[in-house]
Amino acid sequence: MFISQDIFIVFIIVAIFTPIVSVITLFMTSGFEKEFRLITVKKEQEHLEKKYRKNEYILLNTQIQPHFLFNTLNLILGYAHIQENEKLIRTLEKFSMYLKYHYQVQESLIPLYKEYTHTKNYLAIQQARFDSLLGVNYFFDHNIKDVLVPPFILQTLVENAFKHGLENKLGKKELSITLKQEGLNVLMEVIDNGSGMSNRVTDTPEKTKYGLKNIEERLHYLFGDNFSLNIKFLQEGTKVSIIFPLLFEKSSDNDASINSR
Repeated sequence: MFISQDIFIVFIIVAIFTPIVSVITLFMTSGFEKEFRLITVKKEQEHLEKKYRKNEYILLNTQIQPHFLFNTLNLILGYAHIQENEKLIRTLEKFSMYLKYHYQVQESLIPLYKEYTHTKNYLAIQQARFDSLLGVNYFFDHNIKDVLVPPFILQTLVENAFKHGLENKLGKKELSITLKQEGLNVLMEVIDNGSGMSNRVTDTPEKTKYGLKNIEERLHYLFGDNFSLNIKFLQEGTKVSIIFPLLFEKSSDNDASINSR
């Protein structure tokens, strides 16, 4: 049985092009697989980087100044030695609340009133140490009490004021804390009358030298470049101001929206 010339030509064309089509299909499939693997690897890398940044952020949060722990323990031991039971119990209570907050908070953002309360517990211990030599003034705009802020940020600013200004100052120590709204931002300001001025080398001090690098790294993690952190030397003491976006918790999913990058 003979086949026609047309059918023979069709067979030849199919025989020639089938391997070519197969090779093209193989390359396309291989390309799609590679692209899919690259996308998968990229997503995994992004996930690992995000997890790493979060772990790094938590590590930055949980850093406690050793000198504060030692000073507090010495204060508690001192009360025990002189049998000041009421002061001992009150200080232990504040210290317990301080530690509980420090090791339980894992969120990137928390309501401002919680950070404010935590800072007041810290200051209650410092006021027990310095007694009447320490005066603290607060200005807290309660209209922004539910604004979301990075945890430990205010307490770190206050602790920094003691470390670099108030600890070694003779005489009356004054600390002023301001928390208020400025436009679409939160202003957080801490002013002390410590000895920072006598140590001034330049009008633009390095944040690392004054213990503010931790805060700057955490703010950058959350807000990118959408924040400011400034140090200003006063005639007596230092003023540190931080401005960052005004954020509230969403009522629908209890999550905060951050356009940080």
